[in-house]
Amino acid sequence: MKLLMSLITSAGLISCSVFSPVNTPSNHQYVIQYSTPTFKCATKQQNISIQVLMTDAESPYNSYNMYYTNSPYELKKYSYSTWAILPQQTINQAIEKSLMNSCTFSNVIGSDVLIPTQYKIKTRLLELKQNITKEQTNVTISILIQLINSPKNSIKNSKIFIESANIQPSPQNMAYGTSQNLQLFLTELNNWLSSQFNQ
Repeated sequence: MKLLMSLITSAGLISCSVFSPVNTPSNHQYVIQYSTPTFKCATKQQNISIQVLMTDAESPYNSYNMYYTNSPYELKKYSYSTWAILPQQTINQAIEKSLMNSCTFSNVIGSDVLIPTQYKIKTRLLELKQNITKEQTNVTISILIQLINSPKNSIKNSKIFIESANIQPSPQNMAYGTSQNLQLFLTELNNWLSSQFNQ
């Protein structure tokens, strides 16, 4: 009888452990924030139209994963933290809004509009990661910009923008540092584009 009671008790404990809820970490989503730069135009906007083509991204950065590295040849991703919006989509929206406020272009249209323009801008996200090493703890972003002459279908000029922000290691800080980098990039991009038409 004692043996039977012992078996029943053991079975009850096992069933409780099997069917009891397991506490799994919740997934956190982060956004890249920015404010559209404002420019004081000394002169009126030039009569230049430009189309912002859809931004693409190098693999593996064309995903919702947030990547970091501890060594030059190793890339890791945060297990329970992701981007809420694909980074290249945020970059694309930011470029469109920024160029609309610039002093260079009279007309800025998106990639989904079929209207002839004088120029196109093609953007590619090359890298977006958090560096966590003994030497540095920062987040870096690299973006390739190509300015295309639409009638000639040729590249007028191109540039790789590299921005870096010193931050402490964490997904939240990575989002904050990336936001800082994007803000710097927008200002530098507008200055660079302006210089292409004032030479």
